[in-house]
Amino acid sequence: MNSPNSRTTHDSMASLQVGGVSPRIDRKETITGLRTSDRPIASPSGNVVSRSFTKALDNVELGFARFGRLVAHWPWATIFLSLFLCFACMIGLLQYQEETRPEELWVPRGTIAQRDNEYVESTWGPEPRFNVFYAVPAGGEDLISRASFQKLYDLHQKVLAINVTAQAAQDRFPGNWDYERACLRAGCCCYTVTPLDLVDYNKTIIDVSDIRDERKIV
Repeated sequence: MNSPNSRTTHDSMASLQVGGVSPRIDRKETITGLRTSDRPIASPSGNVVSRSFTKALDNVELGFARFGRLVAHWPWATIFLSLFLCFACMIGLLQYQEETRPEELWVPRGTIAQRDNEYVESTWGPEPRFNVFYAVPAGGEDLISRASFQKLYDLHQKVLAINVTAQAAQDRFPGNWDYERACLRAGCCCYTVTPLDLVDYNKTIIDVSDIRDERKIV
């Protein structure tokens, strides 16, 4: 049987043991610097979304904490690994080519438009070719006159009459190649600029009207 004094001694020792035990430090508090009590924590009976959010936040914090300790423990290895990954991702620059052709940038490959464009470039060249005729009046004659315009009109008709026939073995698009088929078009019409624009390529106006008075040319 214990005496009252011994009971008092045991009680004192128990109190000393309780008072001497250091409080338990939460592992999350040492890692993140944020006590669990500082964040709203959903109770087991709380909203599922709230519990899921809290759990996801804890996992993110723990993941960054582990990554920070890894970097702190292996700093040089982390630096070299980061540089290696950067250079590995840049390996494609060895095959870098700058593309400025609109048909390659904006037109899908393998389309009919691409094939037609390749045919035009291989047959006619990548750039349009302009044929220029200089009309010079003979003997000091006025160019803005009925006679001069009649000659210009005749020359224009001769150009339109040019026709070349291509066989199937010679060309991808066989048949007759006239001016209307081979010309450079601005919209629906061939791109043609001549003084005949003043009379809209109308032979009736040339034959029956005075060109200078008809178009108010000074």
